[in-house]
Amino acid sequence: MAGPFDDEHVVPSRRRAGSARRALLALEIVVVFIALPGLYRLGWIPLPLIPAILALAAVAAALLLTDPRFDRRRLGLRPRAGREWPRIVVFFLISAGLGAIAVALITPDRLLSFVRERPGLWLMVMALYPIFSVYPQEIVFRGLFFHRYRPLFPRPWALIGVSALVFGWVHIVMGNGLAIVLSALGGVLFGLTYFRTRSLLTVAAEHALYGCFIFTVGLGPYFYLGPPSAPRQPPGQAAVGFEPTNDGFAIRSLSPLGYAAGMSGDATATPAGGQADRPDAGPGGAQTPMLPASSPR
Repeated sequence: MAGPFDDEHVVPSRRRAGSARRALLALEIVVVFIALPGLYRLGWIPLPLIPAILALAAVAAALLLTDPRFDRRRLGLRPRAGREWPRIVVFFLISAGLGAIAVALITPDRLLSFVRERPGLWLMVMALYPIFSVYPQEIVFRGLFFHRYRPLFPRPWALIGVSALVFGWVHIVMGNGLAIVLSALGGVLFGLTYFRTRSLLTVAAEHALYGCFIFTVGLGPYFYLGPPSAPRQPPGQAAVGFEPTNDGFAIRSLSPLGYAAGMSGDATATPAGGQADRPDAGPGGAQTPMLPASSPR
């Protein structure tokens, strides 16, 4: 005798629950990975970029670590990762060579400009960028995305492709198309590596290779503050970065108190609400001291 919990009652209920969960996951992708970066770009989310990345990574890590279905070994190295390193290194060397040639031909003055002009800051970026930017990004865009949203994309290439598109789109916060395109292409590589190794540490190392190369070769300005046409960060927002201009790189720092100061050696500070007495003062008195030897735009 069939009871109320017979398969004919349970299966449709499970299907409805599964459909509802997939709809919520799809909505979550739209809100978190599409809408929020757009709002951040418009200045509606008053957070510095690195703290925003770390906060998102903390939420992602909490979701993963509290999910009993998640294999925590994915957060580190996995035995199968070693077999992927020859492919990772060879492809990186080819990509880096082509990238360096492109920079040398298109904008030669920018080639290695960061290393030549700010070697100390370059070393600091090389040391801190993988820790405070790369690995947190990988927790979100590979670890969480591949685990949480796999029910929406059962085919591996669909999962890798959508994660790459999302990874490219979130770089809208940089304010330039180059960051979006290169990040989407990188997202394909990183997604493939994570899918094959199941190792966040391995894919973070690959991500760090490409990221450190971009900063080193001279394309770093496109991956931090964006081009000069991008809107300034909101007052009171702490940020430090490079900004390509017609005459060189403007290196500026915005403190949480709304002061802007240059980083060119004899840095001075001007209240963001006042007007600087210098011709290179930006909106609101934000000074942007220039460094030479950058290519004109």
